[in-house]
Amino acid sequence: SQDWAAMVLRMYLRWAARRGLSIATGRDVRRTSTGGVKSASIVVIGDRACRLLTEAGIHRVVRLSPLDPQNRRHTSFASVGVAPTVEGHVVSPAPFDGNQIRSYVMDPYTKAKDLRTGIERDDVHAVLDGDIDDFLDGAFAAGLPRDRNGGTGGAVMDKAAIS
Repeated sequence: SQDWAAMVLRMYLRWAARRGLSIATGRDVRRTSTGGVKSASIVVIGDRACRLLTEAGIHRVVRLSPLDPQNRRHTSFASVGVAPTVEGHVVSPAPFDGNQIRSYVMDPYTKAKDLRTGIERDDVHAVLDGDIDDFLDGAFAAGLPRDRNGGTGGAVMDKAAIS
């Protein structure tokens, strides 16, 4: 799962970099000796950073594991927590109830599917390379994220912290 967590982190970093958003990672990325990620905290700053508030939840992948010498299909999970920041301080995190938000299949076919909006993409490798605007925009159009009272939060932010 730690190599999958590294892929999810890379997806967000690529998305932010392509949009010219500022990214602060600092010492908060803890890598494994094999290049995986044990945990990471990043701050994304810019006009569309608030779109990341829709990303809190579980990301699931089904693929041939590069770490399995028998080349079997494996399922891995990465948990993403997102919180808005105001003047450098993380404020009440977006509600996170552990629901799976997106599924990525890399074998025997390729597909990325957002389980909340139903949006599907067959080009999973482009998605993992940071092409996630369809998912972010679809989630916002659907009124996500929802707060505990069913509202959308409505705050205007230009920063989001991912952990």
